[in-house]
Amino acid sequence: MSVLLALSWAKLITAGVNLIEKPWPNWPWLRWSSSDSELQLSPCILSHLSSTTNTTNTTNTNTTTTTLGRMIPSAGQLAQQVLLAGSTLFTLNNYCVPSDTNCYPIPAHFHALNTSVHGRLIQPKVPDFDCINTECFTQDWRAEQAELAMFVNFETGFGTSSPSSTLPGIGRGRIPQYIVEAQTHSDVVHAVEFARRHNLRLRIKNTGHDYLGRSGEEGSFVVWTHRLKKTQFNPHFIPHGADHSVQPVPALIAESGVQVLDLYTAADKAGVIVTGGVSKSVGAAGGFSLGGGHGPLAPLHGLAVDNILEIEVVLATGAIVKASPYSHPDLFTALRGGGSAFGAVLSIAYKAHVPPKDGFVGLVGEFSVASNASEPDETWKGLLRQWVAVQPQLSEVGFAGYSYVRRNDDTPFAYVLPTSKTGTLDAAKEAFKPFLDFADAHPGVKIDYKFVHEDTWYKLWFGDFTTALDSLDAVGINLLLGSRLVPKTVVENNATALADYLAAAVSPSIVHLVAGGAVSKQPDFPASVNPAWRETLLHIDLPVSWAFNATLAQIEGMQKYLTAHTLALGQIAQFPNGVEASYPSESDWNEVEWQKIWYGEENYKTLIEAKKKYDPTGVFSGRKVPGSEFVGY
Repeated sequence: MSVLLALSWAKLITAGVNLIEKPWPNWPWLRWSSSDSELQLSPCILSHLSSTTNTTNTTNTNTTTTTLGRMIPSAGQLAQQVLLAGSTLFTLNNYCVPSDTNCYPIPAHFHALNTSVHGRLIQPKVPDFDCINTECFTQDWRAEQAELAMFVNFETGFGTSSPSSTLPGIGRGRIPQYIVEAQTHSDVVHAVEFARRHNLRLRIKNTGHDYLGRSGEEGSFVVWTHRLKKTQFNPHFIPHGADHSVQPVPALIAESGVQVLDLYTAADKAGVIVTGGVSKSVGAAGGFSLGGGHGPLAPLHGLAVDNILEIEVVLATGAIVKASPYSHPDLFTALRGGGSAFGAVLSIAYKAHVPPKDGFVGLVGEFSVASNASEPDETWKGLLRQWVAVQPQLSEVGFAGYSYVRRNDDTPFAYVLPTSKTGTLDAAKEAFKPFLDFADAHPGVKIDYKFVHEDTWYKLWFGDFTTALDSLDAVGINLLLGSRLVPKTVVENNATALADYLAAAVSPSIVHLVAGGAVSKQPDFPASVNPAWRETLLHIDLPVSWAFNATLAQIEGMQKYLTAHTLALGQIAQFPNGVEASYPSESDWNEVEWQKIWYGEENYKTLIEAKKKYDPTGVFSGRKVPGSEFVGY
């Protein structure tokens, strides 16, 4: 047993205080025990833990990389992690990748796995990263490719590693080594158990629509849930573990391969609505939900996590459990916003709602400023000031919507209003009037828009709403995002600064009015999304892309720009307590204080407690997911 795991909690508290408050000698802090096949605290560190001698502080605050390619915390970081981790430490996990011939499974092991999953083990070939066929840029085609992501940089590795790395763009890039095409729940169990036994770099994927590339990794072993497509409407659903006092509610149950299109189709057929995303290719019962899940119906009924009644999940042990407010409630909380670090989801039961009695009103269109307009820059700035200033009023009426702000191109937008809230199309028109009046008063402004009415959400979303936002859904490209949540107080009291930031940007900004309303209310049972969501009005994404022939230096420059651009938005979008917040599923790959900004500082401690309980050895991990700084990725 490792000394690292055997130390008592009382000793670790003392050690942790010493490590933080006492100067740290320049000694190696870990050693590899080949006999025990694990990392251990070195004898000199153990000696230091019982010493109170002051020495010169030469703490190394950087992380280091082992020959196995995983990240190990530095001594200073470990000290802080000991204090955070509580009475039980995690196991530092040296994941076994194909280059590790001493530990990687031999062909006979994979043959046995293939037999257990009925021949559904895939060993993907390296794809054509420079594919220029039309299908390579379509969501439907990419979703059906087991080894591909929606965005090419998460296949090649370009833009996801340092230019000095030997990984990007060489050999397999980030294409998985093996993939289990799960068609049954037992397939997922077999895959998870295999990954645990052989200490593989396990990843879970549905469509690969992930802006942080967490559905794949160099040398990874992937469970592909895309074939788990069942949906079921239950008008009298009771969560697992509930007693007889709990009243049944309508629910739509979706397996983890279901996409937003599938979810909305099933809901429409059942005559209900559920909270999903805006993009057709997004998985509706996987990463979308686990990360929080914002969408066009969020202001009406809350985030996806606010509407989850039960989650069926495979744990690190291979056991299948149903997490709900009445069964494994701490896991239920952690999964709803904490991401993919706790298990492999098999299905999610969503609360189903009665649709608005008068259907939905949509406003779709686009605006821009002509290049030959008088004072085009000032007109553009003024137009965006009006656009930002009108958002709180739209929220009060009940609107949700998206706009793709682009200085040198049209800015498409799409908004939706559940009509039973206000009852009339006139109310929708009145809410937009200040912006439309400004556009009419400035000849240089070009605006094309229309109000539409549909009796169901599916008709509006599948039709005009999705068509208007088609340019937001480009795939088969290189793409990274930054983002910040913008509190209602900033939009109401500092709209000019926010609008001027958007107007001055040389790259696009995607402005989501997907908060306020029901999102501002606490859910019936605690979730683990960043608490800042409850004070948020806007969520703003900052996408950057680059050409396939860009150099590593150009890509690195783009990354640095994105981080600086994101931090600049954060300075404007601070919450009343002075903190910044972001949506972890759409955030900067290089975010430094990701634990605090993505999840909230106190909230993150709760996630770590759940990680310790359900997966202390890191069977489920990924770059910058809860616990990855302890167990690696």
